[in-house]
Amino acid sequence: MKKICVLLTITFGLLLFSSCGDWLDVLPKSQMTEEGIFDNEDGYYSALAGIYVKMADKSAYGKHMTVSSVEIMGQTLSMFQASFIEPYYDQGWFNGLATYYYERTTRYNQVEDAITGMWKASYNAIANANELIANLEKQDPSIFEEGARDVVLGEALALRAYIHFDMLRLFQPPYLTEEGKTQKRIPYKTDFGMEFTPSSSSDEILGYLIGDLERAEKLLKDTDPISSGKTYNTTVLKSERKYKMNYYAVKSLQARVYLFKGEYKAAYDAAMEVIGAAENLGIRFLTNEDLGSTDSGNNYVNRSCPMENIFGLLVDELGDYIEEDHTTGNSYYERFRLQSTRYPKFYSSTGDIRITAWKKGSGSRMYLAKYERPTLKKDLALFPRPVVSMLKLGEMYLIAAEGAVESVSTGEAIRLLNILQQSRNGGIFTSDDKEAIISEILKEYRREMIGDGQVFYAYKRRNVPEIEKGYATSGVITMSVEKYTPDIPTTEFDGGRTY
Repeated sequence: MKKICVLLTITFGLLLFSSCGDWLDVLPKSQMTEEGIFDNEDGYYSALAGIYVKMADKSAYGKHMTVSSVEIMGQTLSMFQASFIEPYYDQGWFNGLATYYYERTTRYNQVEDAITGMWKASYNAIANANELIANLEKQDPSIFEEGARDVVLGEALALRAYIHFDMLRLFQPPYLTEEGKTQKRIPYKTDFGMEFTPSSSSDEILGYLIGDLERAEKLLKDTDPISSGKTYNTTVLKSERKYKMNYYAVKSLQARVYLFKGEYKAAYDAAMEVIGAAENLGIRFLTNEDLGSTDSGNNYVNRSCPMENIFGLLVDELGDYIEEDHTTGNSYYERFRLQSTRYPKFYSSTGDIRITAWKKGSGSRMYLAKYERPTLKKDLALFPRPVVSMLKLGEMYLIAAEGAVESVSTGEAIRLLNILQQSRNGGIFTSDDKEAIISEILKEYRREMIGDGQVFYAYKRRNVPEIEKGYATSGVITMSVEKYTPDIPTTEFDGGRTY
């Protein structure tokens, strides 16, 4: 394979622009130029890899959109001196996000910086996907091994949809509100250039990304090794497909999107296809036997549940990002703790395997260890690769259960919910009351999806009026459209993006 250079320098002229292209004012190092890069098959694989690298950025899914900022907004985390959070709501990043104070006057602009970082990193990854898609669609397929072009194009389309959907979930108002139907806060970008793209409504964005996912599904179904059994000579396509936006990841994302949109039967069907294929794919729930594997410090090496991932994103610096925030040190700035009184009460059984696997420490030093990495080099080989969960088996059961209660039967919903709960050694829910089932499913999101950046979105999707404070022993936060909806970055306002 000849060496392909995809790490290009920033074009200084871009820095002179503002507003319409400001989300591109610092282009990713994986930015592609057409000349040379797309002359051969290897160049396309390198370009696709660049999208995943950008998604793993600290400001995107490497930290802030999974284990950090969006996770704080889901009320799953606390900090060492939690009593400071509410009195000093405007004094920093954790405080502002935990209390939904998004004002740009926050001390040190930490909230603004986090929100702007998520926006820019996401749209940079989207821009890379757009350039790859544009070149694939005009490229003669003969330069690829048969089927390979469809795999690459399918992945790129699905990644574009994945990131746009999270931009919608984060920056658009709750979909169930009037504002959620009418306000236009974010654009659906399909080009690589600096041209201003007007914002779209939530329904318009959903239409675009569902279209991308339908194309991706068709392209991948008979070409992706994970779904078709097809083999390739290309090394890139021989690698573990669960680290990529594979066919079943597309079906999983479709399930997530359809549930959001209220198309419950479609969500149920998509989730059930994934559940039905899971065993053959080697996707299964964590077991007590898995927790029997420990490192030299007696830490569980499988606590991140790699066997459950349908799509896990490789993040090489994950250990460093976790060390920045999830720590046992006795310091104000070492923020990421679990509220020791409230956290165990979220679970319906003290024997729940998720408590055993994901919690570490006790009292004021109890913290989330879900993505903890080895601290000694000699233990490194014992651990799975550093991956954050983007789509996983447990969520498919929750989506299928919620889709079932709305479109199939309460009995089917309970059956699916109980499979998840039994696999976790959790309390078994038995009521056949529809609203009670929906309430229990939401509680399971809180138990199942902690650390994945998904709990806030679950509350927002249902427009839940009150959320229990994750940083206090008691009390709730009364939610509103404003609290559920961070402002878009200042640079976008300054450039004329209004709503």
